Amino acid sequence: MISSLTKGAYSVLTTSIPFMISGITGTGSTAYYPPKGTYNYQLDLCYIKSGTSHTMYSISGEHYIVDNTVNGFKDTLNLPSSIDIEEDADSLEAVLTVNAQTDIAPRGVSARISFNLILENKAISTNTSVTFLSGSNAGQIFYAVYNPDLLTGDNSNVIRLPEGVTASLGDRYTINNIIKGKVPDSYFSKDDKEMTLNGIVQKRLMLPEGIPYVDAYRYSPTGERMDIDDERYDDSDNVEMPKEEVVEEIVTFEDEYPKYVGNTNVVPDPEWIEEKDEETKESTENKYPVYTFKDTELKKFTYDFKLKGKDLTLIFQTGKLSGLEFVINIEESDATGTTFKIIRNDNYGRYLPDDTLFPQAIHLENGKDVPADTYILSGFDTAFISEQMLPNSEQRLFETAKKYIKKSMIDPSTYNCEMVPEFIYNNGNLRTFEVGDKVNLINKAYFKDGRQSRVIGFEWPLDIPYDHPIYTVGETAAYSRLGAIESKVDSLTYKGQTYSGISVNGGGGTSVYVIGVNDKTLPSDRNTFSSKRIINEIGERALSKINDDEATGLISFSKGLISEELIEANNGLVVRKQEIIEVSPMALVEEDDALVEELSIRSDITTLGEITNVSKEADEISETNDLIVRLSGASEWTVNTTLFSNVSKLMDEVFPFTMTFTGGATYEKGSMQTINLSWSYDRDIISQSINRETIAVNMRTKQYEGIVTDTTYILSAIFDGQTYTKSTSVEFRLKKYYGVSVREMLTDEEVLALSSLWAGRAQASTVFDCTGGKYPYYILPTSMVAGIQFWIGGLRNSDWIEEIREITNAYGYTESYTVFRLNSIQTGVLNIEIK
Repeated sequence: MISSLTKGAYSVLTTSIPFMISGITGTGSTAYYPPKGTYNYQLDLCYIKSGTSHTMYSISGEHYIVDNTVNGFKDTLNLPSSIDIEEDADSLEAVLTVNAQTDIAPRGVSARISFNLILENKAISTNTSVTFLSGSNAGQIFYAVYNPDLLTGDNSNVIRLPEGVTASLGDRYTINNIIKGKVPDSYFSKDDKEMTLNGIVQKRLMLPEGIPYVDAYRYSPTGERMDIDDERYDDSDNVEMPKEEVVEEIVTFEDEYPKYVGNTNVVPDPEWIEEKDEETKESTENKYPVYTFKDTELKKFTYDFKLKGKDLTLIFQTGKLSGLEFVINIEESDATGTTFKIIRNDNYGRYLPDDTLFPQAIHLENGKDVPADTYILSGFDTAFISEQMLPNSEQRLFETAKKYIKKSMIDPSTYNCEMVPEFIYNNGNLRTFEVGDKVNLINKAYFKDGRQSRVIGFEWPLDIPYDHPIYTVGETAAYSRLGAIESKVDSLTYKGQTYSGISVNGGGGTSVYVIGVNDKTLPSDRNTFSSKRIINEIGERALSKINDDEATGLISFSKGLISEELIEANNGLVVRKQEIIEVSPMALVEEDDALVEELSIRSDITTLGEITNVSKEADEISETNDLIVRLSGASEWTVNTTLFSNVSKLMDEVFPFTMTFTGGATYEKGSMQTINLSWSYDRDIISQSINRETIAVNMRTKQYEGIVTDTTYILSAIFDGQTYTKSTSVEFRLKKYYGVSVREMLTDEEVLALSSLWAGRAQASTVFDCTGGKYPYYILPTSMVAGIQFWIGGLRNSDWIEEIREITNAYGYTESYTVFRLNSIQTGVLNIEIK
């Protein structure tokens, strides 16, 4: 019995009470067992007020003993989680009543119950102090009492000031130590038995109080079913789903949790720290920036608020660091806000933040205000930030759960629909449906009001196409059908390549394709030559070192050619040398069209002298470069000027004048660029110019500043009387943007933060990771969207929402864009191709 109690609501910390009925047994005494019969028992919690007993809780039980040789039984009586005590209550007691209906009178039978009833007053009162920030008491601190009358609920939020101290409406103040004093110790405990606190199970957010589950549908008082997407679902007169129809499922939404979204209101210049080698600890002579920022809305935030064993972390939601997560330290916190220091990391390929990617406060870009970066803070107790954070999060979780149920109620079945021939034939104008087209399935036996779905396949007769074609309609392809196809296909041959269902080592996948001797398949990184094909390739492409061989192409010997035997030059031999061949009483002798004698050379000889088979012109002194030839059918070597001219032209073709010209590139519209051009020649030139502007002959670079429009630069050079040109261009283009977001509409900043490419309607199959519930976005200049098609997983999809709006890029250039967003939120990984 508890003799003295204060009025109020009490938590009952004793959860249950053990109870036992037993007899008397043991050596040296007569054994008495409880007789057969029914035993009824009841436990009452009562308090006395004004001499009258008031029962506030009762629990009863019943047990039947069928065997006189069994020594009784045990049971457990559960207690309520809380009780209410009225004012002026004298005492609280527990009363156990046992009623036995047996075939004989019980002897030596006892009822035993023993427990400690532990209560905790829910109404908390504590001493505190109040600091006034404004009003007549500004700057003064007074000791006070919180909830002096031990009330509960909203009535408990009372502060009793010292006698004689008054406060006026509108005065601002802070209450010291009271929040911290209300946080249960179990929140910081690692004891697994402490499972819940304020709707949180360990780290799991729960539904709002009073909503233990979400029904997929309810029934109206007239028996009409109201699905969760029905606007009448929440009518107060509706009744819950019957237990017989319930199929329970527990779902975890990882993206829903109590969160604080803050702003980097103040970002001072970074502190530059000297970098040290991780192993030697010596300076690398480099420095890196350390950034801090101040959130002016988060006030008096201390390490006491941090969860034990957890780091304070943030994930940027906007700005240059959007999507990146960092550990942060508290530098200082007061009534003006909290300053955090960002701990850099290399989780994203390099150490961040750096001098390129860093946090930003509100600032101007291209004459426009850019808001401060936003972030989500984690690793802290939500009770310290706002009392509404947890209820608001619970409500968001509730809405997310309702959306999940709506989606799960979509019929996933696949239907084969045999079409009516007359409908398809349509008087000769055949009706067809493409894969991905949205259709309405109508069949009262399956759907009350029809079901909207998509065409995912079809079968048309080849001879008479309109003769009962079959369309497969559903959300996904039937797995059983795909499995049947896979089990029957051992290999596929496509464009000369054979793909096997079983690899060489017995696992799944494709085997390596082998190109045979007469196979026309082109070699690649995913096939190989057979042994015979390799031998053939070597024989056709390489010169033999051991056997007689022949090369059909021109072979150059960069370091010369040495032969111990005769060298044949069947169509002539060109000898490039500036000395004149010495006079010799001999002829240029031809043996099988080859020059077989080596003539000695002396520097004072100027003509061919007494060689008998050369013309008079060949033997005279010449001031020009001459070519001596012996034409077909002639015995004499003569000077041929035409052939020399032809050879000169041939040399120009074989060794043409070569020039390079670089510096052109593609830039985003709206930007201003400095263009650096550079060029080179393979020989000396006479003069040069760019876009008709004469350039000094020895210059090989030039810079153009302030370029904002498409420009083509033409380089002209003069060599040997001829003009040679080469060009390079600078192009300014628009970008397209694509990616995923949890938001149904995006700001310009969020659009620019998506992945981007140079604008073009088509895009190869691209991964859109919508894990956790996100919308795919594809954003393209409106001038390019005509005829656009979206294909998801190889199937055409037309369920996209379009919005035409103007978007301003980072350089201040504004263009009309069409924002495409998939109509429904996705939860998996999609492969989307745009055509």
